[in-house]
Amino acid sequence: MKKPSPGKKNGAKRLGAASSNPDRVVSAKSAGSGPSVRTKATINRLNMYRGKVKRDKSGKIVKGGLAVGATVQNMTAARVQPDRRWFGNTRVVGQQELSDFKAQIDAATADPYAVLLRRHK
Repeated sequence: MKKPSPGKKNGAKRLGAASSNPDRVVSAKSAGSGPSVRTKATINRLNMYRGKVKRDKSGKIVKGGLAVGATVQNMTAARVQPDRRWFGNTRVVGQQELSDFKAQIDAATADPYAVLLRRHK
């Protein structure tokens, strides 16, 4: 019987310094650069998103995929219930202010000697 090779499926650490390898050995140069090196938890999370979803003939998820609701798994349209808390931090312009603004813009664009400048914050 063939002896199983040490690899990812057999629980051994993977070799290599790829950025997608959570068990990589970070070089001293990279470690000294600060917090720009991804942690093991971040790499595992990003690798989780990379996985493919396997479906059977009827479209049901057999393997892989994220833990999502039934509407996403069955590819049906989902409706989000409106909630006042989600739209509290929005700005609304009234019809009178909008018509005044349009009139001012029309007057400014009609004048060939006026220049419209885009103001940056």
